[in-house]
Amino acid sequence: MNFRQWTAFLTLTCVWGSSFLWIKIAVQETGPLTVVTLRLFLALVVLLVFLAVQKPGVPRGGRMWGVLLLQGLMSTAIPWFLITWAEVHIDSALATVLNATVPLFTIVVAHLFLSDDKITLRRVIGLLVGF
Repeated sequence: MNFRQWTAFLTLTCVWGSSFLWIKIAVQETGPLTVVTLRLFLALVVLLVFLAVQKPGVPRGGRMWGVLLLQGLMSTAIPWFLITWAEVHIDSALATVLNATVPLFTIVVAHLFLSDDKITLRRVIGLLVGF
């Protein structure tokens, strides 16, 4: 990796790493639902700007939009709300550590429920290195 890539990586690490602290601060002032609504609104604005600039193809048809809505709820809105709600009751450091265990659970769940995504020695080594 070159200097620019390392700088981007470290910047992203700082932004993601501090997000749990900012959530903790915000949730004490406004509550979980407000924090998540603002995060989703800001993400929507960024995506709309991206769509305006890049002009990619947009899905047509209700079925695809239903799938995208379900994916958005399951992979973004609900987890963000649960993490934010949890930070009402636990420290941001604990929330960060618990969130970091997602790959550990993902490899087990994928192994159990997906026939083409089994645990391999290489994946376990990668998981351990990442941990």
